[in-house]
Amino acid sequence: MVIGALLLPLGAYLLMRAYLDSLLLSGIIGAVLCLLALPLVTISGHEVLRQPTLRERTLVLPRRYHRSWRIPLAEISGVGLIYDLGAVRAGWLLRVWTVDGSSYGIESVRTYIRGHKHPELGLPPVKVARRKRPRLDWKAIAVTPAGRATATLDQQVRRVQGPDGPLARQMEQCTGPSYGIYLAYWSADGQIGWLGPDETN
Repeated sequence: MVIGALLLPLGAYLLMRAYLDSLLLSGIIGAVLCLLALPLVTISGHEVLRQPTLRERTLVLPRRYHRSWRIPLAEISGVGLIYDLGAVRAGWLLRVWTVDGSSYGIESVRTYIRGHKHPELGLPPVKVARRKRPRLDWKAIAVTPAGRATATLDQQVRRVQGPDGPLARQMEQCTGPSYGIYLAYWSADGQIGWLGPDETN
């Protein structure tokens, strides 16, 4: 989506310049960029705008090109919000882990909480610009639509799995791999904190 979002305005700008200055080459390049950008924006927007569907025993997640992912709730080993630094705008993203080692980011369930970091939790374990640091306030995140959606999913998974299921045992949302772009976690059971450098790839 980021590539499409960058190409589209650039293509539109070149088309406008071609029209104003009668530049044929700029017009051709602008048209090509717009034609390339539209499918990228449409496909990515489809994933971002489509909401996940929670069924009694299955979580259905939208995909870009293929049918939706269908994840059995019995196989979920982690569900929580992860603070994502890699997005265009940093924010909390719903992420789900499964017992086979897979994980899924749900782009349509995001939130951003303004404010200062929680003083008791100290500074993040990696150097991050102050404007990109999250506000580690469990209650403030819990009342957002993303926080409520995460809590609802967490409750349904625990109902299906029981007290000794993979989610209760593994809690991967608190230590899940970060791919170098995840800074902190929020868990529906009341936990919140930084992801340390030893917990990131």
